[in-house]
Amino acid sequence: MFRTPAARVLLLALGACVESPDPDALGGKFLLTPGENIDTYVTAAWKAPGAESAHLEFAVDGETQIVSDAVEGEEGVNLPILGLWFNQEFEVSLVDEAGNVRATDTYTTGAGPVTLAGFDVTGRPTWNHYVISALLSSDPPSVVMFSPSGRPTWFWENFGPEFIVRTQPRRDGAGVWVLLMPYSPTGAPGRLLSVAWDGSLISDVTPYGHEGEGVTHDFVEMENGSILLIGYDTREYEGVEYTGESLYQLDPDGTERFLWSFWDLYTPDPDNTPDPTNWTHANGLRWHEERESVWISSRGYNCLVEVKPEEGKAITVLGGPAPTVDFAEGTVPPYGQHHFDFREDRLLIHDNRDVMQGSRVVEFTLDFGDRTEAATSWEFVPSPVLYDFVLGDAAYASEEDMLVTWSTAGLLEQRSFAGEVPWSVSLLLGTVYGYSELVPSVPGTTFVGN
Repeated sequence: MFRTPAARVLLLALGACVESPDPDALGGKFLLTPGENIDTYVTAAWKAPGAESAHLEFAVDGETQIVSDAVEGEEGVNLPILGLWFNQEFEVSLVDEAGNVRATDTYTTGAGPVTLAGFDVTGRPTWNHYVISALLSSDPPSVVMFSPSGRPTWFWENFGPEFIVRTQPRRDGAGVWVLLMPYSPTGAPGRLLSVAWDGSLISDVTPYGHEGEGVTHDFVEMENGSILLIGYDTREYEGVEYTGESLYQLDPDGTERFLWSFWDLYTPDPDNTPDPTNWTHANGLRWHEERESVWISSRGYNCLVEVKPEEGKAITVLGGPAPTVDFAEGTVPPYGQHHFDFREDRLLIHDNRDVMQGSRVVEFTLDFGDRTEAATSWEFVPSPVLYDFVLGDAAYASEEDMLVTWSTAGLLEQRSFAGEVPWSVSLLLGTVYGYSELVPSVPGTTFVGN
């Protein structure tokens, strides 16, 4: 491992300043103020004379959907409220520790950006997760979060010259990470933004990577605040420049370290590399908690590689020309895959394949022995055929169900292993989802709806 040159831009910004209301002026009532940038981000203030604690409850048609965190004492000032969905009238109640309703009113959220008009929501999720995803081809490229009610609840737009491929919530709850990539695969490097829930910018980082080539496709935030990144890695081989990818670590203090490269594993084959600028096409990262390792997907080699970051070496290769994993009889290895997820010894993959076969979501059971073995335990192939020619994602929600992103079909769905689809969100034709992430909760509120 080594430190790369510190040739990147790091900008820090403060969240939007909100003038604090005088609780005494509220006269035993509450005040809800929409955010300047995102109108479903609301700050609350109240006065509940004599209360030991108080909180707000948000209901629709008499059914409570969202409950704010309780605040000790009789006053609440500038409390963030997340989870309200767009274009909805909520019945709001200020409730004290004894369950007494101190004040009531209604609050209606705005319609949100025009892009939301293109969403077609079917059904309602059976989970209590939030879901966050990117819209690559919307104008402008955007981040959208869906509430456990299945409806859009948060939206952020990028007005810069890049598209959004990946977004994840920050571990500290302050907002989200957003990975921006230029529309050209070469040239300007990608950027990693951090955006607060109120829509203000926390940071803007341009990772250096290999000789300034920057970051691409995916990242993982670790518990210690470090971020693992995929970076382009172009080198010359037999007179031709081939673009592979490497794994980097960006630490909270700004230190950037090289960890591992596909150049350590493979050598270009000129006869079987139609596009040297897209040689290994690394496209996904996932941290495996139990094995304390990071897995990286290569579409160019149809494989997943397990890397021990601190050792800087690959220890498992699933698929590809030199696998260390044996596939059970009848098990079809991945081909052209993108994102994936683990649940102990279970591996769920969005396997893109080709236009004739169509894409599939497949689960393998892995036996991590002296030599790992893999066997198909479940598979879903849409009928008629659906082909994701870019991106695509699959992530476990529980033992029984998953979140599936059919990127180029513009379809996001909750799908059970039993074949049920209780909820889906489709987009206008031509709109593409990026990678998606399940978010267990948001700061300041709890979803309690059915």
